[in-house]
Amino acid sequence: MIQQLIDQHLSAITAQIRAKYPSEMESYAKRLINLGMDADQVEEDMQAVLRTLVMSNESVSDEEFFCILNLFPDYEQFGKQTIEFKITLEGTKSWRKVRLPAILSLTELAYAAIAAFHGMGGHLFTLKLNDKQYSPFEFELGDYENSSQVLLCHLGLKEKSKIEIDYDLGAGWGFNCVVTKLDCEDEPLLEPELISGKGYNLWEDNREYLEFLIEDPKIKVQDWEGRFRQVGKIAKEEGITQFDAEDCDEFPLEMEVLREIYNPANKD
Repeated sequence: MIQQLIDQHLSAITAQIRAKYPSEMESYAKRLINLGMDADQVEEDMQAVLRTLVMSNESVSDEEFFCILNLFPDYEQFGKQTIEFKITLEGTKSWRKVRLPAILSLTELAYAAIAAFHGMGGHLFTLKLNDKQYSPFEFELGDYENSSQVLLCHLGLKEKSKIEIDYDLGAGWGFNCVVTKLDCEDEPLLEPELISGKGYNLWEDNREYLEFLIEDPKIKVQDWEGRFRQVGKIAKEEGITQFDAEDCDEFPLEMEVLREIYNPANKD
């Protein structure tokens, strides 16, 4: 009985949304069908998205509605495309390979780079491609294009294209993301994948100690209590590790954690 009432409530509100945007809904549906998508599938997918919007927030804003609606043609055209990046931690030999759906945004690429190296997140970051600068609008960094509204599939990327990420501005952390492969899968990639890697992870807020660790774990540095100890032992206590195959399984979860850190409003 309760589920029936919920379904009735959702149906009523989605009907209101359809009534509010009748011409827009029809226009986008035709556009998708012209791309070769089955008409019944278009209707089913659009209804599913409307229900998701309603369940997350009954007062759907125009901006939110059109953002979702605009993704439909991109999903149909690029939904099965993937992009593989080799991400190198600048100034080191540490690298990770990730495979991402092409319909993810530049912001999501930054999350992937941070997560691939076990970064904690929370710091500001910027991205650069062909002398053009990007950053999430929420960071309010000035004359940067909003990275959350720029999809990877719209950037004309090809093999060897490079996107630079400056993370924790002023701290010296950087990622060089080089495209190694563009592919089209039989089915859409449901979540980002960490494929392989080598070398140490990030040591947040302590770039200098990571450099010592890479040079020689036996180098003595001052710990948080003022004692001089081997940097390798301090790193072990701090959980600073090198790439491990198990990191691949944890990668999607770490991506999700970063989304919540940077967008706390998205938490359940």
